[in-house]
Amino acid sequence: MSNSKISALTSATTPLSGSEIVPINQSGVTDSVTVANLTAGRAVSAASLSLTTTPLSGANGGTGLTSFTSGGLVYASSTSALATGSGLIFDGSNLGLGLTPSAWSRKAFEISCGGSAGYIAGNNGTIVISNNSHYNSGDFYTNTNYATYYAQNPANGQHAWAVAPSGTAGNAISFTQAMTLDNNGNLMVGQTSATGKLSVTGTGSSNTGVLAVNATDTSSTFVWAQQSFLSGITSGQNLISMIGKSGSTLNAGYVGYKFSSSGSTSNILTFGHYGADNLMNLDGNGNLLVGTTTSPSGSGNIVAPTIYSSTTASVSYVAVSSSGLLQRGGVSAAKYKQDIRDLEPINIDKFRPVRYKSKCETDDQTIDHFGFIADDFDKDGLKELVIYDKNGEVEGFAYDKLTAVLTKELQSLRFRVAQLEAQKG
Repeated sequence: MSNSKISALTSATTPLSGSEIVPINQSGVTDSVTVANLTAGRAVSAASLSLTTTPLSGANGGTGLTSFTSGGLVYASSTSALATGSGLIFDGSNLGLGLTPSAWSRKAFEISCGGSAGYIAGNNGTIVISNNSHYNSGDFYTNTNYATYYAQNPANGQHAWAVAPSGTAGNAISFTQAMTLDNNGNLMVGQTSATGKLSVTGTGSSNTGVLAVNATDTSSTFVWAQQSFLSGITSGQNLISMIGKSGSTLNAGYVGYKFSSSGSTSNILTFGHYGADNLMNLDGNGNLLVGTTTSPSGSGNIVAPTIYSSTTASVSYVAVSSSGLLQRGGVSAAKYKQDIRDLEPINIDKFRPVRYKSKCETDDQTIDHFGFIADDFDKDGLKELVIYDKNGEVEGFAYDKLTAVLTKELQSLRFRVAQLEAQKG
């Protein structure tokens, strides 16, 4: 374009592109300058700018948006274009994801989650993660449902889990701290003060335990439901599980394991009371020890020293069946008998009283005993006087039944004596 006066330019040639010549008069001297040289490096006030297109695009430093969602944050969309919406709402203090933040008295990040709402908030250094609740000078239900929260407290190093029953939206919440993990690694369920590494408090019922361990292995012969080991246990130590009212004398009992030495049959399963120890014990040979921890030789014995010192004039006694069943013996009332008949005379001339020494391992094998040989009675067919084991083998002699046999013989002798005396008279 040829040089022209600005006033002579037509609308088609404006705005100036920067190559046009502009006359400049300075101190009476007129010169010509291009528009590019006239405006280069000069700051221009934004207020003096008049945009020919709206809104200003992102490429030119604008948002490209003509309006905004109230409280909505501007973000870059999948096409790198700036956008705004209701997915992320900031009210100036609190941030909501998928919802408008509730009224809060502390700063929080609130999240919509399937018809409920949760939040992450800080309070005096404590971080709280909650579901269906918000805090506004107190905890309130966000929606009508149950509520829960988890808190990390740096003041005491605790992690706390709390629950609340189902409540109505907007109503106050009364949380119950259901589980606590303290900074010593103690876990408390149903209580907030540790009484052990794992402390559990609950109601319990006639068929529901406070602590339940349910195994699922149905094929193993032995299924371990729990285990308690003390790897460094020393001789004489007892590892016990205590049950009862309280840890005081005779207010609790225990089942435990008293250690003697590694792999020893003298290690015992023990039962006792708080303050009355090792009252009943079972050793590695299956000996039941009542009132003592000293095992006898052999296996399957019942040892109760105090029974020996407890005497009675009663004729009742304890009998042991061939299957090992303990029974009360000595009963002789008619109610225990049927098909009652007089005993026939039995020839006692074949009875062989003997003197012998015992071969039983728990007996003193140096002293003599009096008795009978049960095998002789078995051979003579007097099986009523013989005790047999579960396999039908001869085991013992029924000395108590011998009284009836001898009484019958004595009666017979007295009858015959009476007859002889009558003949002489």
